[in-house]
Amino acid sequence: MWDASITTAMNLGAMISAISAGFFMQRFRKWNMLVAMNVLLIVGSAISLYDNMYVICLGRFLFGLASGGFTVYAPTFTHESVPTEYKGIFSLLLNAMVALGLLVPSTFGLWIPNDAADPSNVDTFWIQSYWRVIWAFPILMAVIQIVLLLTVFRFDTPVELKAKKETEKLREVMGKMYADDQIDDRIAAIKVYGATADTEKNTEMTWH
Repeated sequence: MWDASITTAMNLGAMISAISAGFFMQRFRKWNMLVAMNVLLIVGSAISLYDNMYVICLGRFLFGLASGGFTVYAPTFTHESVPTEYKGIFSLLLNAMVALGLLVPSTFGLWIPNDAADPSNVDTFWIQSYWRVIWAFPILMAVIQIVLLLTVFRFDTPVELKAKKETEKLREVMGKMYADDQIDDRIAAIKVYGATADTEKNTEMTWH
């Protein structure tokens, strides 16, 4: 029963987060939501390490919220940040990293004994405590992402900044990617649809 409950809790969290992602992106911006999802992932993973099934279900639900949010915020952030001529390769890399992210956790299972019920295995680290290593691993990934967001990717996407009419920040971001003589043309090429600076309601934004 508990195996199904834990899986259901995570899937439910992912579904809720993915469905509501558009609402939160419009009001709190993609960069903020990426940071929030990483913090939520750390909290959810940490809670899941407590050896109590009710607490674990809560932790996996929070983990699911973070996972579902990433499926929307990360591709959108990438799509709006990458110049048109590189969108194809970056979309390929993004999908490849998702596949790698699914593969890596699977390799953790290689160290779990095939016969977990064997009396000689029951009291070993691999049965009693190794599950904590597996569920704690995402914390490391989230910490790395937060550090990168706070030090390297410190701004919202060019599309978001142009929609909000934050010209100085937009020029600063574009200056990190292009030569000075290209900035004005690149900014002019950013197309923002369904966005107004007053209401900050951005329904569709693309960069051509």
